[in-house]
Amino acid sequence: MDLVPFWIIPPQPPAPKPGEIRTGGPPLGLGVTAFDLDDALWILRQTEYANYLASPAEEPLVRRDVRFDDLPKHVQQHMGPIVVRGLWYPVWRPFTARP
Repeated sequence: MDLVPFWIIPPQPPAPKPGEIRTGGPPLGLGVTAFDLDDALWILRQTEYANYLASPAEEPLVRRDVRFDDLPKHVQQHMGPIVVRGLWYPVWRPFTARP
């Protein structure tokens, strides 16, 4: 079975109100390599990033077959290996078990 790299952009919160200071929030994107989209979402649900996928109002934006050159420079400089099954951005966490 081939592995597929995905770049998943979680739903973003609304812009802060004037004078509001906001800290934290979803990452700019989640990089995960998996057998298919269901597997990628399963991997993400095993991490602390699962809550960013649980927006009832919006679905995450999913890019399939993403390549290294397609990613923002900051991601390229801080990612794990894109050819290994698992989460590779914002942290590297390989997964060998399958649901």
